[in-house]
Amino acid sequence: MNKIKILILAANPSDTDKLELGQELLKLELLRQNSKFKESFELKFELAVQDDDLQRALLDFQPDIVHFCGHGEVDGLFLCNQENKKQFVHAEAISNLFKLFADKVRCVVLNACYTEDQAKMISEHIDYVVGMNKAIGDEAAIKFTTGFYNAVFSGEDFKKAYELACNAIDLANIPEYATPVLQTRRQTFVPSFKHDVFISFADADEKWAADFIVYLTKQLKQKLQTADGFQLYTGNDFSQVEHSATLMVIASPAYCQQYQAQLDVLKQQNKLFFIEKEPCNPRPEALKGFVPTKFWRYDDSEGMMFFNGGDDYFVQADKLANEVANRLLELKKQHQSKQRFEAEHQAETEKTASIEASVFLNSAPEDLQLSQYIKSLLKKNGVKCVLEPMPRTSNLSPQDMRDDIEEKILGCDAVLVLCEQTTAVWASKQIMNCLKLQRKGETSFRIVAVHGGKNHSDLGIDWEKLKTYLCPPQQVESYLQDFIRELA
Repeated sequence: MNKIKILILAANPSDTDKLELGQELLKLELLRQNSKFKESFELKFELAVQDDDLQRALLDFQPDIVHFCGHGEVDGLFLCNQENKKQFVHAEAISNLFKLFADKVRCVVLNACYTEDQAKMISEHIDYVVGMNKAIGDEAAIKFTTGFYNAVFSGEDFKKAYELACNAIDLANIPEYATPVLQTRRQTFVPSFKHDVFISFADADEKWAADFIVYLTKQLKQKLQTADGFQLYTGNDFSQVEHSATLMVIASPAYCQQYQAQLDVLKQQNKLFFIEKEPCNPRPEALKGFVPTKFWRYDDSEGMMFFNGGDDYFVQADKLANEVANRLLELKKQHQSKQRFEAEHQAETEKTASIEASVFLNSAPEDLQLSQYIKSLLKKNGVKCVLEPMPRTSNLSPQDMRDDIEEKILGCDAVLVLCEQTTAVWASKQIMNCLKLQRKGETSFRIVAVHGGKNHSDLGIDWEKLKTYLCPPQQVESYLQDFIRELA
């Protein structure tokens, strides 16, 4: 099982007020040591941390939780320089750092004064972030750490840990129990994106767009059956396009004129929903490949009619809401499938990585190169011990070589005989030697296998532990996974 890694960053420069950081850090380690789940956690302490240490520590340790204790201000934190004097690091730089590690870090604790705004910035990228809404004293800071990690080391989630930490301050009759503030990352319906829907419109169409967005949001939340886990971006920062699951352009002559230079960003987007509030004549080149949802129609008798409400408006709006909802559901399903695949792959990797088994590779002289290749594949897949016969160029007598092979086989859990370029007679002889050893009770193999060519489909040996892999047609990488599963 992977350990939960906690990186503790501590800084108390010599030209700042002295903090009881030593007591806080000692408390953290004692809490872990006294936890019944202590083997599930790993702590790493970075003391007198400097700006250069931040990236290195995150890259090397790959933490799940990052805990900072030291001095802070509204717009940044104080680290140490090479002379152990204070060095100010801006909040934006810190937030951007965590953005780069958002795929790994799950929680950040800023146990320093005035860090609430920084926590809000970091929570754009990290699921759970704790900051302080004013100055916090040493006693309250240590109590918060105690309560928070008591809960974490007991297996509680971060929200519960935060609540218990605030309660720990309150139980100690310290008035700062409301100083820590928990910020959580806004949840999107499609987790791999920052926004579920990006909606762009012209300044001149703001009133129409605002009414439309209110109705669309209500319909989407109902169709997706979610109240809070859905995020809309309304604006014209086109850098957000790549962070959005779907795009929506409310087009009109005013829009085409205002954003003509930016429309090329949309040209290659297969996630665009094109709304035509009014006819765009001529239609911009970037939008020609898209079929619009029209909120207007032309009638010979009545002329041009624009949908500003009424049945036609709601029919088109509902149709569009259905299409967008279906697209978001499809993207979420794809994300979940990817997650399942990655989880299964990780589980398989962890399983093979922990195989405590040894394999004897017995190859004919003609297959020594193949032997080296398979040996490297076995080790890459987590088989720690792979043995081979003594090279035939050694000075050992034939009997000594046979004794060497038998001794190594007796110490192994499995045997893989490689005979792609040699005869079935040679392969059969090797297998019979293994069978004799097992029948004599001198060893018990988990699996014995033969990697053979097309002439080795039947070796004439009936043994339930024997498997024959023909290469070709079955390739080495394919059958080796089966062999390793049998071995595990």
